[in-house]
Amino acid sequence: MSSSSEKLKQAKIPKEFDEETGMNKTKEDKMPHAFDSPRQKRGHTSMNGVVTVTSFDTGKVLDFERLYKFCTGCVHKINVHNPEKIEGQRKACTANYEDSSCGMEVAGTTALCARSEHKLSLHYVQYLGYEDSKGIAAVLQNKPYDDNIDITKLECVGHVQKRVDIRFGWLKRDMKGQKLSDDKGLGGKGRLTDSEIDQLHYFHKISTDANPQHFLCPYGDNSWCKFNQAKAKNQENENTHQNPLPEAVMIAIKPVLNDLSKIDLLKRCLHGKTKNTNESFNSAVWQRLPKTVYNGLQTLKLGVADAVVCFNEGSIAKANVFEILQIKPGKFMMDALKAIDAER
Repeated sequence: MSSSSEKLKQAKIPKEFDEETGMNKTKEDKMPHAFDSPRQKRGHTSMNGVVTVTSFDTGKVLDFERLYKFCTGCVHKINVHNPEKIEGQRKACTANYEDSSCGMEVAGTTALCARSEHKLSLHYVQYLGYEDSKGIAAVLQNKPYDDNIDITKLECVGHVQKRVDIRFGWLKRDMKGQKLSDDKGLGGKGRLTDSEIDQLHYFHKISTDANPQHFLCPYGDNSWCKFNQAKAKNQENENTHQNPLPEAVMIAIKPVLNDLSKIDLLKRCLHGKTKNTNESFNSAVWQRLPKTVYNGLQTLKLGVADAVVCFNEGSIAKANVFEILQIKPGKFMMDALKAIDAER
């Protein structure tokens, strides 16, 4: 199994790497990439972890690092008093990580960035990660590239949207039972409801017929803003503002909106990308390595490499792996792999 997993690893990246270097032929080229670090068990006790980096352009896995902090050999010989056997086991130890499970992200991310230049001729200078990612902080501290190459952090647009929902949910919870300046609560009909949060635009929702404030809304006939639609047709006098949020509500939510619309945060969202690709790959990994079952080192190696091959090129790529192992795939196997890809 060990030799098979290593040969499977050799077959994992060639095609997407060619696509990347086809667009970026020199190692000075700087590409945006998404990092993720799923662990096989929730919390602080996971023995296995995988850190991956995917390409913005192709959506494929470019590189990965498998982290394993448990060695069965060391456990079985923990009570051995023979110094020679202990030293021999240390050399044969299969664990490649010793610290807390929460630190797997840092260890894997720094390893991927450290080898990206000589392995893939790429610089990971635009880092798409979570808001509280420790990996980007470690990369910035270690400076894996030249001093003139700056690394910037990007935000996942999907997680920023979730942050908006969470912050307004907290605000409604904290102000429950309190009266605003108009002697009414924050929530309720005609106030800050979940549907209003989903389509909230401060100046658009505070606008009235007497004081329209649509200068930040899109212009043109196709604008979602009815006022600017009418304005583009020279019919703004015929447009009436329906169901604007009360001024007291807008004043109450303005601090949250100001915090969520900071220029620095918005700049990190201009790419418009999410981490859905990483989440999809994580699903492929844990389908092969269920979180409810303990997996040893060789199983981890084989499962992750197989997930990379199938995620990048489809199940049909397994035929290439068999050819590397000098096994000729049969007709029924090829038909089955094609059927799996057709359903994908």
